[in-house]
Amino acid sequence: MARLGLWEARAGRAQQALERLARGSEAKEPERYLAEAGALALRLGREAEARAHIEQARARAPQSPFTLCLASQIERSAESARACLTGLPTHEPSLQLLAAAGDQAASAALADNGALEALGERFGGAVDVAGSRIEQSTAKAGETVGVELLFRVVSNLAPGERYAPFLQLYGPLFTHQEQPAPEARGVLGELVRMRREVRVPAAAPPGRYQVHLGVYQPESGARLQPASQFGHIKTVPLGYFEVSP
Repeated sequence: MARLGLWEARAGRAQQALERLARGSEAKEPERYLAEAGALALRLGREAEARAHIEQARARAPQSPFTLCLASQIERSAESARACLTGLPTHEPSLQLLAAAGDQAASAALADNGALEALGERFGGAVDVAGSRIEQSTAKAGETVGVELLFRVVSNLAPGERYAPFLQLYGPLFTHQEQPAPEARGVLGELVRMRREVRVPAAAPPGRYQVHLGVYQPESGARLQPASQFGHIKTVPLGYFEVSP
């Protein structure tokens, strides 16, 4: 019965979900149901109820990733958020927890990797680009420039559904370069760190070039719409580098 609460929560039946999840406190792996119930209570503005659930979960399994997921939401703990996202088994559907913990974990990942610049751009309601970094400020024609990216999945992906970045250079010469899709589980809240390269064309004249990022579906070629852009504009700027003579 408690397991049904996981699916009722995702179907929007909040009260029924809370009632069923509460029955999971004596079930196998009770911290899972307690954490889900706490996450749902928190979303409904019932913080006292959520805190009661986290105390019960801690009493049973203090280091469980489910317990840590709920702690990351209630206490705004980046450390708990990282442990939540790295500790949850890949088959678990506790996606409410991942969704909220992902915001904390993305911030924590940026803090851990201070060279990344916060971006916070959402593409098509499917992925956020939380941060980016252009690895060098100068290059020569024919060379490659590394670009680091931190993606966060913000909706459940269907089996086989993939998204990949593409990079464009704007400057004295334009170039468009599609990139391979990252390895990812495609679950809500998942963080994916990747490094990609953009090649400076051999014929590129010296000057200042701006790197733009877009996201597309490799199978269909469809490009996702960035939230901050409109119409035909499907990319966002990441930064500049100089092509030297």
